[in-house]
Amino acid sequence: MKRAWPWLIRSARTIMDIMPAEKRKAVSSILLLETLGVKDAVAATPAIDALLSTFPGAKIILAATPASCQMLRHDNRVAETIPVAAPWVFSTANRKAFAGSVAKLCAKTYDIAIDLDNNPGNRLMLGLVSSPVRVGHIGQNDFTLTHKVALPPTEMSIADRKLELAIKSGAKMVHSLPSLRLTYSDQRYIQDLLNGLNLSHKFLVAISADAADVKCRWPDNYFSELGDRIREIRPDAEVLFFGAPGDSAKLDQLTKQMTNRPSTLLLSLPRLAAFLERCDLYFGLHSGPSYIAGAIGVRSILLYPRHEFFTAPVGPNIRVLAPHNDLAEVKPAFAAEAIVRAIDELPAKAPETRGEPLIAKTQNLYFHAVQEVTEPNR
Repeated sequence: MKRAWPWLIRSARTIMDIMPAEKRKAVSSILLLETLGVKDAVAATPAIDALLSTFPGAKIILAATPASCQMLRHDNRVAETIPVAAPWVFSTANRKAFAGSVAKLCAKTYDIAIDLDNNPGNRLMLGLVSSPVRVGHIGQNDFTLTHKVALPPTEMSIADRKLELAIKSGAKMVHSLPSLRLTYSDQRYIQDLLNGLNLSHKFLVAISADAADVKCRWPDNYFSELGDRIREIRPDAEVLFFGAPGDSAKLDQLTKQMTNRPSTLLLSLPRLAAFLERCDLYFGLHSGPSYIAGAIGVRSILLYPRHEFFTAPVGPNIRVLAPHNDLAEVKPAFAAEAIVRAIDELPAKAPETRGEPLIAKTQNLYFHAVQEVTEPNR
């Protein structure tokens, strides 16, 4: 798959004259609506980078799902996060929470407001906020937009789609992959956890069974067989299954048939990012953890349905297995062989630049960014 940079470059050259250059320095607040989930919030980080490079004095206010807000709670690129309850969940408590989120959004004014999701519900919220510039893709409820952007090509990645909206809002072109910032406290927690399990010096293979929907799932018994095969082929590897704090029963079901039952970890999203940073390889499905792994830069093998292939993370050490029909076509033996090949052929970590942190050193944060983008072998 070719990345969609030519499309974005053409968009940058024909950028809409939303505001004169002299007014760009006066932009003080930018609202981003990103309510689809964690993977979309992670994919939005290049758009945030582009906006901040053009409007360095602006504050980014991110309205997102509670999980996405938790994921980015320590990211100093985001000045404020506003949790937005899903309006399509019909319950009294949810309606009240959603009304409270909308009220909080409407209490402020924004120089630019962008719907990053192509979401009709987001566009209705944009119609309620006070902003002279409201940007989004053409579609349902786009009457609330002041600047409408044509729908991108199907083959454009999620991150590039969001980046294009930032460019159409006046941002400069940036060559960036999704990135995340970790805290010292989360890193220290993971270090202590691995030390307690005597895993701090092992070759760690992290496996996630989390999936975006039913069509993106892999049979449960395949995961246990995959774990056993990895151990047979690579005896020095330590296989770890992980999930959210409420996934204990699910992980027990996945691992109970394995020859030597592996360790299972229950981690919050920020700690999951710190854990994946310590891993040598990640295997996962179409899900939020796969995008987190891509943003962290860990060597990854991803299993995606063919119709979702173009939504997979892109990076120099990511490979995507996309069968023509059902995911069950990919047998554990084949997946294990792909993992072993990836260990030999892909860099352990994506190229990165580590410079001065963008916030106070005392907070022990560092910035992970991809310096060079190379096309993965798909």
